[in-house]
Amino acid sequence: MSRIAAGVVAFRPNPDLFLPLVRRLEGEADALFVFVNGDIDDATRAALRTTRAQVIEAPYNFGVGEAFNQLALHAIWSGHSRLAIFDDDSGLPTGAIAALSATMDAVTAAGRRPAVVGPRIVSPTDAPHDYRPPRYFRAGEPGVASAQSVLYVISSGSLIDLDAFRRVGRFRSDFFMDAIDTEWCFRARARGFTCWVDDAVRMEHRIGAGVTRRTIFGRGFPKQSPMRLYAYIRNQTYCLRLAHLPLWWRALLAAHLLRLCGAMWVEGGDRQQMAGLIRNAMAAGRKGDLGPPPQAEGAAGIRTTDDLQSMTTEPSS
Repeated sequence: MSRIAAGVVAFRPNPDLFLPLVRRLEGEADALFVFVNGDIDDATRAALRTTRAQVIEAPYNFGVGEAFNQLALHAIWSGHSRLAIFDDDSGLPTGAIAALSATMDAVTAAGRRPAVVGPRIVSPTDAPHDYRPPRYFRAGEPGVASAQSVLYVISSGSLIDLDAFRRVGRFRSDFFMDAIDTEWCFRARARGFTCWVDDAVRMEHRIGAGVTRRTIFGRGFPKQSPMRLYAYIRNQTYCLRLAHLPLWWRALLAAHLLRLCGAMWVEGGDRQQMAGLIRNAMAAGRKGDLGPPPQAEGAAGIRTTDDLQSMTTEPSS
C-alpha cells in the first residue's frame, strides 16, 4: 500500500479557509506538511501547532514552484511514495485523496505510468458564475475507470507519484507562480509519463478574482492582480521556446496569449499602463528574465538553483 503525504502551500493564508483544510487533511493522509512561504500571522501559527502538521517556515517568499519542491522532498525523505498538494484556500471533499490514489493504482495497473492524478476543478457552489473552472485538454488516449488522460492538470488537489517526480525533475522555481503545473506536466509527458483528471473527484477552487466579461477576444478570462498577470504572460511566453511542448500546442498557446492580452487591454482600466505591463512581461519571457515578478511581496530572487542554494545555506563563520 502506498504511503501518502499531503502538503499545503501557505502565503498569508485566510485562517477561515486554511485551518479547516489542514484539519481535514490530518484525517486524509499519512503525514501532513505545511510550507509557509515567508509570512503567516501569529494566531494562525499558534493554531497550526495544535495540529500534527510538520511546519516548514521559509525566511522568504520562494514562490509556488519551490514550495512544491520542498514539500515533495520532505515527503520523499520521510518515506512516502505519493504527495497530494494544495493551495491554502482549497476545498477538500471527504475521501478525495484515497479516491485519487485508487485511480492512480488503476492507471498504474493498466501500464500507463501516471505522474499525477488530479480532481476535476469546479466553480465554487456559492459563486458558480463568478469563477470559471479550468479547461482540460484530452490527451487522446483511452480513459481508465472514471479518469481521463489529459495534457496537464491544475496543481491544487493533485496527487503526485514521487518516483515520477524524481525522474521528471523539480518544478520550476524560476517561474515563481503560474504555468508551473502546465510546464511540469508537459515535461512528464515528454519523458513517457501520463497525466490524469478523475471526473469522479470534484474540488471547488477559486481561480483569480472572478472573470472578465466576454469580448471580441472570446470568453471571459480570470481576473488577476497586475503581478499575477505579469507572471502568467511572462511564463507562458517563455514556454513558447521549450522543446518539450509540442509545436501545435505552442501555436495554440500563442493564440491564447494574444486573446488574453487583448481582453486585458480592453478590461484592465488604464490601457496605457496595461499595454506597458503586457509589453514588459512578453519581453521578459522572450529573454528568459524569470524569477519573482515585480511587486512580489517578501520574495527571494530565485532565478537559478545556485540562487536558491545561496539563500538557504547558513553563511560560514
